[in-house]
Amino acid sequence: MSELISEAGLLKMVLYGSIHCDSEEIFVRSIDSYKYPFKDFIENACDLLEYKDKDQSIKNIKLFIVMGPVESLEVYKKQWDTKIQEYFNDILNENIQAQEMKIDLSTNFFPNLDLLIRLYLNHLIDNNTVYYPRGLLIQNQDLAMMVYYRSIDFDTDDLNDVRDILDIWIEKENPKLMGYQVLIRSFILKKMVGRKIIATLPDQTDSNWILLLEGGGILPLIDSFEEGIAKINSTHLGKWTYGEIEDIILNPVYYLGRHYEPYDLFLEWQYVFFYAIASLRLDFQYDKHKLFFLYQNFLKFIENKICKYSLADTLMNQIEFMKFFSRVISQIKAYLIGEEETGVSKNVLMLMRSRYCYLPVIYELLSISHPKLIEESLSNTPFKDDIWYNLLEQLSIIINPYEKGIILEEIATYLINSISGIKITGRRKRGKREEVDIYFCNVSLDARLWELGALIIVECKNHKKKSTVSDIRNLVPVMDTKGIKSAIIFSTLGFTKDALDEIENQYFNGKLILTVEFNELKELSETNLPYTFLVSKIEKIMELYKDDLRIAY
Repeated sequence: MSELISEAGLLKMVLYGSIHCDSEEIFVRSIDSYKYPFKDFIENACDLLEYKDKDQSIKNIKLFIVMGPVESLEVYKKQWDTKIQEYFNDILNENIQAQEMKIDLSTNFFPNLDLLIRLYLNHLIDNNTVYYPRGLLIQNQDLAMMVYYRSIDFDTDDLNDVRDILDIWIEKENPKLMGYQVLIRSFILKKMVGRKIIATLPDQTDSNWILLLEGGGILPLIDSFEEGIAKINSTHLGKWTYGEIEDIILNPVYYLGRHYEPYDLFLEWQYVFFYAIASLRLDFQYDKHKLFFLYQNFLKFIENKICKYSLADTLMNQIEFMKFFSRVISQIKAYLIGEEETGVSKNVLMLMRSRYCYLPVIYELLSISHPKLIEESLSNTPFKDDIWYNLLEQLSIIINPYEKGIILEEIATYLINSISGIKITGRRKRGKREEVDIYFCNVSLDARLWELGALIIVECKNHKKKSTVSDIRNLVPVMDTKGIKSAIIFSTLGFTKDALDEIENQYFNGKLILTVEFNELKELSETNLPYTFLVSKIEKIMELYKDDLRIAY
């Protein structure tokens, strides 16, 4: 079993506590495996660990933490203690200089236990000083927290400060063991980000009120609000909802006889699994029986690593369940190419804005039978200068507006296809209310690309003048209707100031609209690839507005 699968449900993180000795104030920053699920974990963790306060009155303590079920953490702590002992034996027995014992971190892609202990071992050596290792295991019923830090020598221990830092983080994040998975408040709430408030409703089960959010989510107005997050259902509305019926039909309890708990957590994982099948178009690679075999492997993983279950009588045979299974996959796939749908697929897209962190595990499960399948599905078209410059030349010399528009779409298509992890799903899709030039979906293992969301639209504007504010505003209803966060607009002559101002306004409304002009396209080459170009645009906008208070209005 791979590390990704065996460690699923564990929370890995680095905490950085700054203690102001004069005021005794404590500030805590964290890097966790939910917020940074890919190579961005090692990047941000290293940045945090290398940071040093210039104020000499501030005491910094860095903690390396793993959270999970008690029985698992007891095993992992023994393994870590053994590795630490072996590490120091190597230093003593081989008489190696401390700085030469620094461990290479470049081969680690995902946040796993091996990466975290490597970070910790490196942390024990600083400027040729070898620090004393400290570790403890904290238990709270079934949940355990494994904490490692360092001290200057055996006689010095910052345990009280460590506990103060942990108390602050725990009060903020309220970690809980749900099934076998550790969940924290910021991760639970992240799936609510970007959803509009549709209505306020009285909770029929008590005297409190709830917020009804876009996509059918409800947020209770109580102190422990994250514990009450769920989908709107017949208890609140007095009649069955479409999403509720869908969830009931897709509950494997009816054919398998196992009811997974907590069920909302199971549904999250299941919808990410469905999204992976639909977006990678694995139904073209497999027949229904092979797909169902993948699903059974997924369920085995769930009951071993994520959810507990209770037994029940079966009410449906496998053939009947496979029909529903295939229908949901088809619904999501159709939604990704621009077709209208009742609402379930829109909710999946909004869920994927945060639950893309599950994709590494899902891809690993899908790769068990065919190791190269996911690699091939995520591959991109190599970017070639001769093909690119030929497309740009055609755009320059063609006069006919229709043909020029077609070439601009070809340029956009070639650019997108050259970026690994994003897949074009539809072109020139006409709906009931709109026509979209290009749809592409996100299947990447790249946090920067996931800033775009799961489904992105592309518009190609070949006007005789600059694109105007109307071109921007016409995108908004399309994005709202389908739950799309981001769009890219290619324009041969650029954008008016009013159009750029509107793009800025839409950013503060939760929409990321990227502009691409013809002069920028001429700068792309085999040494300046579209991926770098696209990511730099995303990062530039996020950096520009990260401290802008207009986001609060």
